[in-house]
Amino acid sequence: MTTSERIRILMVDDHPLFSEGLATVIQHQPDMLPVGQASSGREAIQLFDECRPDLTLMDLQLPDMNGIDAMIAIRSKFCQARFIILTTFAGDAEIQRAAESGAFAYLLKTMPPQELMDVIRQVHVGTKKIDPEVAAHLAEHDSDEQLTPREVGILRQLTGGNHSGDTVETHFIAGQERDKLRQLEADLADVNRVRTLEEMAASLADEIIEPIAAAVTSANGCIEWLAHEPPNLDRVRAAAIRVNNYGNRAAVIINRLRSLYKKSPSAT
Repeated sequence: MTTSERIRILMVDDHPLFSEGLATVIQHQPDMLPVGQASSGREAIQLFDECRPDLTLMDLQLPDMNGIDAMIAIRSKFCQARFIILTTFAGDAEIQRAAESGAFAYLLKTMPPQELMDVIRQVHVGTKKIDPEVAAHLAEHDSDEQLTPREVGILRQLTGGNHSGDTVETHFIAGQERDKLRQLEADLADVNRVRTLEEMAASLADEIIEPIAAAVTSANGCIEWLAHEPPNLDRVRAAAIRVNNYGNRAAVIINRLRSLYKKSPSAT
């Protein structure tokens, strides 16, 4: 395998022993190539721009910033960049923020080296992963926001070795799935609201035709009576009053239409 075909990996960790050990393991993989090592978030941002790796192994806790913040800074410029977040404790549990920020995997540093190499290969082709121990921790200890029974079930499926497409490996985390479902519910509510508003607007549009048509007829009558010799002022006044009344009715309907527009999602 040529150098250009190998997975180019940037490692970001402030513990030299761990970083050097990981680099050694990667060097012995026929399909991988370490292209840089950084020990801080700022150095990682600079090195990524220079190395343009296929994948970055990012320590969660760095001396100058959180690893997720460093990832966000990099992805703001390189939106296709792929990251694996590495952490020491299952209880760190910044999984949702990592997933929402674009991480492809959230793993413990205690993971066996060969398993980590396998995850690197899977992430390289677009698969998302979560460490089973972290998933187990979340399943047993709800985060700040209570997980639904289905979300806990998904996490437990993963810890039990179920790797089907319906597990958290597809969604990455139950919390992210929850957010997607809630967004879909909100979108559906907006769609239903728009449909209701559209129906009301259509009804008002039909309703406004009558007073406008009547106002036009009365205005024409007013002109006609003014043209008489001599002008019939009583009839002119009566027609003018009708024009005013019909105009007021039309104005009320127009205001109702404006109110509906302000309630529509596109106007907010």
